[in-house]
Amino acid sequence: MTNNKILDGLCYISIVFAPFLFPFIVWLLTKQGSEAHFHAGRAFKLHLVPVILSLFCIFFLGLFAVGVSSSFFAIFLVILTVIVDVALGVYNIYYGIKMFLS
Repeated sequence: MTNNKILDGLCYISIVFAPFLFPFIVWLLTKQGSEAHFHAGRAFKLHLVPVILSLFCIFFLGLFAVGVSSSFFAIFLVILTVIVDVALGVYNIYYGIKMFLS
């Protein structure tokens, strides 16, 4: 296994220990056009989606203070956010393992 494959896999797996920070640093330090640069950028974007979605959910719930009429929508929004966050976390781990095994 080459160092690039280990680095590529770590960029995806880092959602567990350093989400979006590790891939961003790798993306900055690698040469543009390299495979590690591509995977670090992709992992960074995949790590940012749950963060942005969760912040949007928190902002929306705080802005429109959950009332009786909007409680169904609020619950739906929270459940959808959790499902997307977990799904992207599992996808990142899967893709990281796939990088290690390839």
